[in-house]
This record gives sequence, C-alpha cells and structure tokens, in this order.
Amino acid sequence: MGMFRIVLQIALWLVAASIPWTTLASDPPLAQSQWVHLDRAGKLVYRRLKTGERILDFSYAGYMGGGVSLPNFPVRKTVAPSGGDDSASIQAAIDEVSKLPPAAGVRGALLLTAGHFNCSSTLRIAAGGVVIRGSGSGENDTVIEMTGDPHLAFSIAGESAVKKLGNPLVVADAYVPAGTMTLSVRDASGFRPGDRVRIIHPVTPEWVHRMGMDTLVRNGKKGNLGRERYED
Repeated sequence: MGMFRIVLQIALWLVAASIPWTTLASDPPLAQSQWVHLDRAGKLVYRRLKTGERILDFSYAGYMGGGVSLPNFPVRKTVAPSGGDDSASIQAAIDEVSKLPPAAGVRGALLLTAGHFNCSSTLRIAAGGVVIRGSGSGENDTVIEMTGDPHLAFSIAGESAVKKLGNPLVVADAYVPAGTMTLSVRDASGFRPGDRVRIIHPVTPEWVHRMGMDTLVRNGKKGNLGRERYED
C-alpha cells in the first residue's frame, strides 16, 4: 500500500509538471483601450468618433518614415551651455559646420553637451548635411529653453527639389477628420499610382483660434505661439 501511494504521488507530480503554468494560475487579462488596440493579426485597430476622428498615429512620421536608424554623423563642433543666452554661440557653431565641404552629402554634427541652453532667437540651418545632436533627453541631459518673445526654435531652409506638375487641386471634402488617410478631389485624372502628393494646409488666424493655439500658457505666462506661426 505504501509503494502504491508513492507511485501515485510521483505520477501526479509528473502530470502536474507537464501542465502549463498558465492553466494552473492564469495571469490577469491585460487592459485594452477602447480607442485603439491590436487585432489578432497584430495590427492596430482604431475606434472613430461619429465625425471620423481617431487617435493620431505618428509612428511613420520619423526619419525616412520611421523604422530606420538615424545617421551617425561625425562630430565637428561641440558647444556647452554658458549660463546666459546661448543663441549666438550655437548659431556660430552651426555656421562653422555649414561651411565645411560635404563628403557624400555629409558635413558633420554639432554636439550640444548636457546642460540647460537658453535661446532667445531662432536657430537657422541653411546647408545640407548638418545635424544638431544632444547628449540625452532627460532633465539632466541636453535641454533647450526658448526664452524671450515667442519665436520659432529651428528654421531649416534650403533649395527644394519639388517641381510643380499641373495645376493645384482643392480638397473637395467639406470636413477632414483628424487621423484620416484619404482625401477627396473633384478630378483625380492627373494622378498616377506611386505619385508623391504635396498637401498644403493654410494656417489661418481662424484655424489657430479654433485649435486653441492663441491661448497657450507656458510657465504661467500667456503666449501667442499660434500667431507667430502664421505671421512668420
């Protein structure tokens, strides 16, 4: 009888060992948002409002559409915070790197060390192959604060390779919801599959007010960032 009990206990232990832990003690179900979740195929599914809006997806808005490593340009100039206004020193370093001869389209990187930089004016990059790189994104790493009157932080300009083909078309939709991936035009005969389309959204005072960008408050002070955008 004792031997039978031992054999039975070993058999039960072996059976229990072969059962997955998930069936013995199930983990609590993961929380799932009603606005966006993964389907069985692993793709994001969005819930829309009656007017068509959905949560915006910026995953494809990064460098080269996202999913591509940033180029590692060699550092040609390094700037540390001065404790005062750093606009002039950063701009001088940008101009210095911009004058370097490009190698395969690359001039070099300007490295901002860890610390707090104060910038009261717009930093302008007018040459290709120039990168401004920080030393981390934490509170104790590279921080750039826009001081003084509201202004554009960075202005990146240069020659555009965009060529106008045909006449511009007006979007026919009376209302375009946030997050939409399609637009309607009255005549699409001029488009071909694979064409790159440039969509121009006029930033008017009415639109800025509707979006609430004319009543922004930063550090307890009311700004007028929206007006700066469309008057720039």
